[in-house]
Amino acid sequence: MKTIREYVDTAILSSEDLKGALQLAMRLEFATIPPYLCAE
Repeated sequence: MKTIREYVDTAILSSEDLKGALQLAMRLEFATIPPYLCAE
């Protein structure tokens, strides 16, 4: 799996790259939800 940096540095040219980038974005979002809820 690519890192965020790799997706930023290279263009998303295929549907597989798009799928990977979206999955990574979802993992990042879901990882930030618990700390925000605890801080609230």
